[in-house]
Amino acid sequence: MSDKCFDNGPGRLLKLLSSLSDTLKSVQHGQQAVNVVLHYLATMFPRTHCNYFEFDDDLQCVRITASVAGALADENINVARIPFHVFKVVDPAASPLIYECDQPCEPDEIVFTSVIAPVEASGYRNFIALSGTCTGICEPNTVATLSLVSSICASQLDRLFQMETQRDYLGRLLETLDEFTREPDIFLRLGQRLAALAEHYNASSATMWSYIPDQNVLHYAAGYSGRSGDSRAPQSTDAVIDVTDFQELWRDLLTSRRPVIRTRLSGFQTLPTGLQNQLNGGERLLLVPMLTGNCIAGLLTFTDGEFETAAGGSFNAVLNRANEFGMGIHLHRLTRQSSEVALLKERNRLAREIHDTLAQGFTGIIMWLEAARLNLPDNPKTALEHMQKAKGVARESLTEARRSIWALRPSILQEYEIHQAIPQLAERLTRDSGHDICFALHGSPRDIPARCEDALLRIAQEAITNVLRHADAAIIRIELEYLKRSVRLQIADDGGGFNLETMPHSVGFGMTSMKERAEQLAGTLTVDNRPEGGALLTVEIPF
Repeated sequence: MSDKCFDNGPGRLLKLLSSLSDTLKSVQHGQQAVNVVLHYLATMFPRTHCNYFEFDDDLQCVRITASVAGALADENINVARIPFHVFKVVDPAASPLIYECDQPCEPDEIVFTSVIAPVEASGYRNFIALSGTCTGICEPNTVATLSLVSSICASQLDRLFQMETQRDYLGRLLETLDEFTREPDIFLRLGQRLAALAEHYNASSATMWSYIPDQNVLHYAAGYSGRSGDSRAPQSTDAVIDVTDFQELWRDLLTSRRPVIRTRLSGFQTLPTGLQNQLNGGERLLLVPMLTGNCIAGLLTFTDGEFETAAGGSFNAVLNRANEFGMGIHLHRLTRQSSEVALLKERNRLAREIHDTLAQGFTGIIMWLEAARLNLPDNPKTALEHMQKAKGVARESLTEARRSIWALRPSILQEYEIHQAIPQLAERLTRDSGHDICFALHGSPRDIPARCEDALLRIAQEAITNVLRHADAAIIRIELEYLKRSVRLQIADDGGGFNLETMPHSVGFGMTSMKERAEQLAGTLTVDNRPEGGALLTVEIPF
């Protein structure tokens, strides 16, 4: 058998290395990347065994994780039996270091040589080895090629490790958020996770604090004290901590966005009492910020613990978990705020609907009953007609109130389009009042969203009612105009003009209600006095 190890020219070697780099870019998992590298090495060095392994310090031996034999490799070689102590560094000044082994292989006592290059990726050091009986395995071009391949492998494993870390983190984050969304008592869940995290890192105690930006204070959220600790009640701590009590440290946490350690001998006295009390016989306190984007959601603290053993002492693991907790607290706040906003919107909606239905209905009923009272002594028949109209208004208002409770559309819009419904509504409201109604339509009617129609009708109803009650007008002019991307409604009267400050409170609420309806649809509403007398209301809603 020829001792020559590498049978290919430099041109083919460059092609193989380029192909290796391109292939690794599409690989999604670390073990798959290692297998690809070993197969390429087996192609480059057909007389060798290509192995990926790590030293097992406890067993003082080599642990093989992947192996590929070249097409011409000696089948008698068993690299897995090589003891740890036989490997030596060829050149301590080389970078990366190249290890060499020259050891008989049991049971046939075949003497072979291994050239080993470290693969340093993501804080770990594993190795790629070329092993064979050929002397050419130690040639400079072989060593240089293996060194280059190990560098390519390391860079790709770093990339894959980061991708897998991000996938794992996002997966845990989504799982955490899903749990927090379904969990009615979020701080109970947070307390359970905090206890599990503290036990995992052998911390003697831990606390979680929620940061309230408006008050610049930390609120106690959950705690852990030994395996029997209560995850809900404070463990000999204050329930609220003013951030100004340790402003410098707080600023450091915000700036570095990294954990900070305080010990009894260095800086522990600068902490507020609520945090000092947690030490309880321990020697140091780890403070970890809970971050959400550029904001801080709160603070985790751990007494003692073995956090440096993870990720080379960088605290990345606990920082990631702290950010998960912070995201949960942030989601909880957003959910609570959304509920409050939804409640306020619904309360305002009901107030508007009550004003537009019951309040205005009662106004109409009072007017007709007052007319009936005036006619009752001399004209009972007319008084009875007025009472029948009052009864009709009461029934119609009750129907509208029920529709409002169920958030249904006004009944008139069930029968007519908006350009038909508005004059119909005006005719109903002004019937027997002596007012003249002038309605004009501009542009070609076309479909507009139901919410726009509802808002326009309610605004028209409120505006006409205000004219009837307060304007002392004879003529009401209504114009509805379909524009290119919006619809405009104008209601004018020839009364005494509009002065909100002198109007009754109910009219002021009516104005607020109309403006809210328009603004909810990104529209505008204005009320102006006309130069020739009276008032002009203009509302325009895009669609």
